[in-house]
Amino acid sequence: MEQTIGETISVLGIFKNASFTPKKFKWNNHTYPIENITSIHELKDGEVVKRRYAVLSGPNLYLLEYNRQDETWELVQIWMEG
Repeated sequence: MEQTIGETISVLGIFKNASFTPKKFKWNNHTYPIENITSIHELKDGEVVKRRYAVLSGPNLYLLEYNRQDETWELVQIWMEG
């Protein structure tokens, strides 16, 4: 089941060799460890460059988006088992 969220979140990760790897994110007062990153891609929304990460935490897949202009994170969607 897919659910659109569109809420601001906090993300903790590691910068290494000029690359960022998200390790966990906080949403609704709960911290979700990122167990695997399944894809990373960039897109342009007008003049704004965004980077999207599809990540696994538990049985669910989450789509996280980093807005490079505002330097903000958003939980875009969740795909849940069942």
